[in-house]
Amino acid sequence: NASPPFITNQTTNILDDGAPTSGLVLESVDANVVRLSCSAVDTETLASGEFPGTGIQTYTVSVAPTDQGPWTGIQTDTRETSLAYTAEFGETVYFKVEATDRVGN
Repeated sequence: NASPPFITNQTTNILDDGAPTSGLVLESVDANVVRLSCSAVDTETLASGEFPGTGIQTYTVSVAPTDQGPWTGIQTDTRETSLAYTAEFGETVYFKVEATDRVGN
């Protein structure tokens, strides 16, 4: 082929195969009402650096009487990042949040 070479654009695909990192913040406690906010970060870390993932799709916040469970979802598969939980007076509760990204991790 005697045609001169032509420039093509380079493309890179990064697979989002990792789960987001999520956390809860205790915003306030008023009598027996606990107010929490949740957040998450969805990034992929590769040898060449850190890249954004597909983004956060939903959060699930759960409560349990011990840090070992059993866990009960109190706000499930939602985009809301804040919630209020009404506890019984004297009750000890544990909370956890799980974030899901747009590809289901």
